Amino acid sequence: MTNAQLTFANPEIALSVRGFSVHDGLSQLFDLFVTAGSMAADLDLEAIVGRGAAFRLATTDPERPYAVWSGLCSDCEQISVEPDGMSIYALRIVPKLWRCTQRRNFRIFQHCTVIEAVTALLADWDINVHLRLVGEDLPRKEYRVQFGETDYAFFSRLLENAGISYSFEQVDAHGEGELESMRLVLSDRPAETARQREALIPYRGNTDEHDASPYVSKVRFGRAVRAGRFTIGGFDYRSSPDLRLLAEARAEAALEQRYELFHYIPGAFLEERSAAGGGTMASEPLGQAAAEIGLARTRTRQRRVSFSTNVLELAPGTSFSMDGHPRAELSAEAALLVVGRTIEGETDTEWWAHADATLTTDPYRPEWVTPMPRVMGVQSAVVVGPEGEDIYTDDLGRVRVQFHWDRYGQRDEDSSCWIRVSQAWAGSGYGMIHLPRIGHEVLVDFFEGDPDRPVIIGRAYNRGASPPDALPEKKTKSSWRSSSIPGGEGFNEISMDDVAGAELLYLRAQHDLRKVVLADETAAVGANLATTVAQNETRVIGENQTIKVKGDRTVDVDGRYATRSDAGVQSQAGELTGVSCSDGKLVISNGNASIVLDGPNVHIDAGANLRMSAGRSLGLYGKQVNIDGTPEVFINSGEAVAPSVVQLPMSMTSGGGGGPKKEGGRPRPPRGGDGLPRPPRGSDDAEFERQKRYDRATDKDKEKPDTIALPPALNEQLARVHRVAKATGLVEARLVDPKTYNTLKGNLDRWLKSEDERLGKLGREVNDTFERHRDHVEDLGDRLETTVERERANVNEAKDDLDEIFSGQRGNLMASTVALAGVFKDQIAHLGELGGDLTATLQREKDWLQRSKREWTGLSEKVKGYVQHLKD
Repeated sequence: MTNAQLTFANPEIALSVRGFSVHDGLSQLFDLFVTAGSMAADLDLEAIVGRGAAFRLATTDPERPYAVWSGLCSDCEQISVEPDGMSIYALRIVPKLWRCTQRRNFRIFQHCTVIEAVTALLADWDINVHLRLVGEDLPRKEYRVQFGETDYAFFSRLLENAGISYSFEQVDAHGEGELESMRLVLSDRPAETARQREALIPYRGNTDEHDASPYVSKVRFGRAVRAGRFTIGGFDYRSSPDLRLLAEARAEAALEQRYELFHYIPGAFLEERSAAGGGTMASEPLGQAAAEIGLARTRTRQRRVSFSTNVLELAPGTSFSMDGHPRAELSAEAALLVVGRTIEGETDTEWWAHADATLTTDPYRPEWVTPMPRVMGVQSAVVVGPEGEDIYTDDLGRVRVQFHWDRYGQRDEDSSCWIRVSQAWAGSGYGMIHLPRIGHEVLVDFFEGDPDRPVIIGRAYNRGASPPDALPEKKTKSSWRSSSIPGGEGFNEISMDDVAGAELLYLRAQHDLRKVVLADETAAVGANLATTVAQNETRVIGENQTIKVKGDRTVDVDGRYATRSDAGVQSQAGELTGVSCSDGKLVISNGNASIVLDGPNVHIDAGANLRMSAGRSLGLYGKQVNIDGTPEVFINSGEAVAPSVVQLPMSMTSGGGGGPKKEGGRPRPPRGGDGLPRPPRGSDDAEFERQKRYDRATDKDKEKPDTIALPPALNEQLARVHRVAKATGLVEARLVDPKTYNTLKGNLDRWLKSEDERLGKLGREVNDTFERHRDHVEDLGDRLETTVERERANVNEAKDDLDEIFSGQRGNLMASTVALAGVFKDQIAHLGELGGDLTATLQREKDWLQRSKREWTGLSEKVKGYVQHLKD
């Protein structure tokens, strides 16, 4: 058949065509089978297979006299040798794109559109792409994976998902001896971009006659039911959880809208904002476009046409119109898009062609014929990132990995997309986070097995990354150990050792440990608790702190120990209390009671009772102050008035032995059950009890004056003297004449007033003196006591003369005097507890003492003179 020719890239090879068949179509590789003869029985098949080859078929079209299928010879077989020596060979010619079926690969394509991905893929095969795209711009995807599939399967899958078809167009040879070539054309709307035959092709019914003029015959028209709704659902973890990704496309036929195809395709809504990795976001318009493409794909060839023809121009991707068909859908105004054809021819006969078409008014999209590869099981990968980084992550805690099957990745931040990491707990602002670090081996799973949607679900040790503890020696230990960044020299750790009888929970902080408890914290230690702080410890307690130690408590401080309290400090010990200081020798012990401040010397030792109280100020000054409370010393300035009259013991009033025994040469006042001085017999018990309650009152319940005033009993005594004098005046008024009576009464009143003033002044001077000088007050007390004894003897000399008037008052007067001395001694005893080194001028105190003696002597003389005057 001279109308069929077979040529090769090697011009020395010559074969005559005996028969052929061609199968081609939209989004298909053409497949050409040729039977050819040659007188060469030993034809070099190596020179044919895998090399360029072309098949040319003559036509009746003067503008294009032949049709060409150019590509390469994929198979060549010698099938027989005829008796005349003719060898018959069977050859298969395929397009250059067929070579993509011969490479299976794992490869990642990032930040690109479908066209950019397939262009990069075909560049490896030196295949150029001619684009005829009229639709909207294709979305850019962050991540696509060719996973264990051939280049051709990946190429077809991407185009099918995008609704893009491909076909082959004849390109004439440009030079002598060159093979005609074919170019690859990609189109998203082939009905609109198809090469259209201008002339109508006559319809000839079902004739089998072969005619040189163009015609179509044996036309078949069909209609099929297809789904009228196509719905896509998706999910995007980057978007708001409230965003419902759902897109639906509907056909115009109401009957078929009942038939719905729902597909869950999360990636259908996703697009990358920019080529520089601006982030992937869900796009509802993109999902809607995917639904429209899916509906068109489903309804492709719902109306189908098949026919026979002798027109070779009607290649897949070509549109034409027929003339004379009685059906309205196939009238001359209707255009048909050729989607597939088959051409066959035999020796000594004509060839014939059979084709399939669809109406151009029905949008054409390639069918889903290429399956999506599914990852069966978990993949292992290594976490990667920029050089010099230990952890590389984003705001969602995602990382990048290098898969072991990826031969193109550089083990850097571009090796994969951002991959989410499964965590034990993930809530809104709470949960757990453990980021795998660069170099860690992780276990990667894939949503629904989709290689484009990986997720890290675990981690695994390997020979290069061993567990924190040696195994199997430490097989009972469960650890959670980190590694400091950068350097990795330090670590934090929480571990548990489950060895029976030696169970251990271990917590280690490489640097700081912070613990926050907003309410209560309870800790129970069954045995011992040991805490070691290398430097400082600071505790701030908002309210109260209680420490209960059932045994002993020891605080050992090598440096200074300071305690400050704004309110007060209270210490209580059941038995022995000891506080010790080394060089400063501060010893406070109760065994029973001792306070020693040995620098420079404060010693307080209370065998029984010791009490000090000051409402506002309490001072004791002097180089030497000695106060001895034998038998009694009472000093009270609570209300600046004298206390009740206290009767002297019998030993002091009459020199008898009825008083208390002296200890150490000094009498000791009798004591009550509470340790306080017991009042002498015959005293005012109620007043004494009141005084005791006053002494025990808190500072809040009483106000203490700043100075020591005259005892209240002394003031009361003076008042009684006034009353006695008044009574004496009444008696004298009856014994003497009024003039003498008035004279005596005036003299007595003046004397009493003068003595009252002098006693008040004396009390103030005594108080001032005590405040200024406290060295020899105890000696003053002794001297004062001696003076009182002497004055008492002088007063006793007038006892008989004043027996009727002053018999009941004499003891009170002397008791008041002694009470004053007791008050001084008691006050000094309280002040003595301060134990300070008090200084004053000894000579001044001696001078004051001499003046006091002279004043008391003068007072005594005046009293005796007045008494003598009354007696006269």
